[in-house]
Amino acid sequence: MTDESPKVPPPQSPFVSHDEMVELTGYKNHSAQARWLAENDFHFVLNISGRPMVHRAHLAFRMGVPMAVFEDAFPPPPKKVEPNSQALIDNFARKKQRRGIDMNGLTKALGRSPDGSKNKNKPPP
Repeated sequence: MTDESPKVPPPQSPFVSHDEMVELTGYKNHSAQARWLAENDFHFVLNISGRPMVHRAHLAFRMGVPMAVFEDAFPPPPKKVEPNSQALIDNFARKKQRRGIDMNGLTKALGRSPDGSKNKNKPPP
């Protein structure tokens, strides 16, 4: 009885290999490969030796692999969150009231009236 453990494939580079690039472009020369990639709208960067580097995910996408495959690998960017400026002003005003500082100057600088509504008559400086 033999104790054979499953063979684990070697880790694959995230970039397309030279042989794969030759197969994709039909060129062995790095500058010719880069020209072909640019003409065919592939995203790539040149490494220090001038070899074009294409990410495997980009190649798969360009070859028609559905984007659902990449959702886990490339999560969407976080949504932009706007601060609640009125809550910040109110909080700051409460702290300053406890210390006896007038808030009218701050609200005027922000283009708001002391009650928190936007001051339409005067734009902020």
